[in-house]
Parts: sequence; structure tokens; C-alpha cells
Amino acid sequence: HFDIVFGIPTLGLGLNKGFLLIVDEFTDKVFIYFLRSKSEVPAKLKEFQIMAEKHFAQDFGQFMVPTNFKLSSFRSDNASEQTSAEVREWLTAEGIRHELSAPYCQWQDGKAERFIRTVWEGSE
Repeated sequence: HFDIVFGIPTLGLGLNKGFLLIVDEFTDKVFIYFLRSKSEVPAKLKEFQIMAEKHFAQDFGQFMVPTNFKLSSFRSDNASEQTSAEVREWLTAEGIRHELSAPYCQWQDGKAERFIRTVWEGSE
């Protein structure tokens, strides 16, 4: 699951105005990438892919993750920065399925939305 938030009450170091939040469905780990502009989203998603495919290609206790681990899907809402041509082309080229929630149905991306609320409330 991933979602993007802009307009946080307190600007972070480096004058970041928002963040990209990614929740791993398998482990429930949360990854946050701070953003200065929405145009950084495709690069941050690619950065996450590289990190995740290296990080998750290891033994997780009782769960064995294959060493050739690849991301299989991303779930997000229909926001324009998440469905841009650059993002769609990258997902297609990498063989990653993009699952989109229905418009105005934030609960379909519930994990990301819950974590965003937690982060937002902590920044006030």
C-alpha cells in the first residue's frame, strides 16, 4: 500500500512539504520517504523497490523469502501522481501489478490511511 501526503503542519529538515508512505502487506513494516514535491514520487518508488528487493530477500524467522524476491503489486488510490505515465510505465516494465482503489473510497487503502493519520497527528 502506498499513499502521498502534502501540506504537513510542520516542514521537516530540508523543507520537505510531504511524504510518501509505503506499508508492506507481508510484514506490516512502514517506510516513509520525505518529499519536496510530488514530482519526486516515481524516483522514491524506484528507490523503495531496490531497497525492498534486497532487504526482503532473506530469512524472516519462520517465513522463508526466496532470494530472487521481486515486488508483485502496489496498492494505491487514484491520485494523479500515483497513476502518472512515468509510474505506469515503470510498473509495467518491472511486471508489478498496480491495484487502484475506487474514487473516494479511502478505506480500500486502509493500511496506508491509518498510518498516515498516525504520522499526521504526531506532526501537529
